[in-house]
Amino acid sequence: MRMLGELRGAALLRGARGTRPADLPALCRVITAIADAAASLHGSLRALEVNPLRVNGDQIEALDALVVTGPDAHAAAGPDGTGRQVTAQLSAARPGPAGRGADGTGNGPLGR
Repeated sequence: MRMLGELRGAALLRGARGTRPADLPALCRVITAIADAAASLHGSLRALEVNPLRVNGDQIEALDALVVTGPDAHAAAGPDGTGRQVTAQLSAARPGPAGRGADGTGNGPLGR
């Protein structure tokens, strides 16, 4: 959470411009869920982008996400010269409080 306070836009997370202050523990859980999804792809992840990630109080929503995978860089090449193809869906890896979504609201895989 300390690193969130070092962001150039940290004032927005504290509630600047009339928005509600961000639920920083929930935001950290969402960021961790995205990182866990990326790590689960091992050597096949080529690009991952979440932009924008909308945060308003305890409402956290990935408005757009792109995940690009390719042959696993660590897999042995197959007969066609490529490694295995990995496909993944970006979603929260673990439930939050009381078995709800990663942000604890129960409003979707990355919150709402």
